[in-house]
Amino acid sequence: MELLLLGRDELGYHIRIWDLPTRNPHRVVVMTTDERGQGTRVKVPVVSIHRPKITVEDADWQQVSRDKWVYTVIATVTDRDFQPCVERTLAERLRLTAYSSGGGKFLFAHPWNVAEREVGCTDAFKLDDSYGRQVKLEYSPSSEAIPRQFMLALTATDAWGFSEKWNLELKDGMPSFEKYESFPPASSPIRIPFGAQVRLTLSFRDPDGDWLELRQVRGPGTFTPVQGMGRVEGTWSWTADSRQRYWLVEFECQDYVFPGGPPYEGPARAMFLLEIV
Repeated sequence: MELLLLGRDELGYHIRIWDLPTRNPHRVVVMTTDERGQGTRVKVPVVSIHRPKITVEDADWQQVSRDKWVYTVIATVTDRDFQPCVERTLAERLRLTAYSSGGGKFLFAHPWNVAEREVGCTDAFKLDDSYGRQVKLEYSPSSEAIPRQFMLALTATDAWGFSEKWNLELKDGMPSFEKYESFPPASSPIRIPFGAQVRLTLSFRDPDGDWLELRQVRGPGTFTPVQGMGRVEGTWSWTADSRQRYWLVEFECQDYVFPGGPPYEGPARAMFLLEIV
């Protein structure tokens, strides 16, 4: 690079250089000469600046106890300006901030258990042409059930104020009641002669194809819980031998993150009113 500037008494300059090597610091030699040929040499320190980078290597649900699940994120945060302490620069630290919406906490895993931490130069390791650090974060829902919609975000900010953000939005739809058929055919309220037997076949469908479990939660009769992926169908039966005139039968369809995994908030329900005539 060669630069020629002219001025009187005072000279100001602004230099922009592209494609500097990663290694810092750099120096640019500036020579000034007056009209009598007298001059001086000045070494100007120059530092190359790059944005941090976040690479997520794994993100999934993990069971940490019998009734507790966490969403674990393993990420590598790197910066081409981030150096070990042997080569200290102005970008010798990174500030990492975790954020979540929809309830629950998104924190850096044990032993930190905080939503914000700094990665110092002693934490740096070499990765290709950058230095960085692998971090582990855990999202804990506010209850045993998983929110149907929440967002996770991780921001890395260097000492210059440059930042990089990673975010993930997770959504899940609620199962919906599909249809029912009764024998003998009837509509709600289902009228049943005293002493007669009634059968009811009902089905639910999940828009995301989740693992479903259908069970009876209220009322008389016999119903075997049913499980399946994306759609479930079961049959309820009862002999109307009660002197009570009205009965309410209720079914619940719960969807899960995966088979054996945690449930989502708010199961779908279907209720039928029975009348003994």
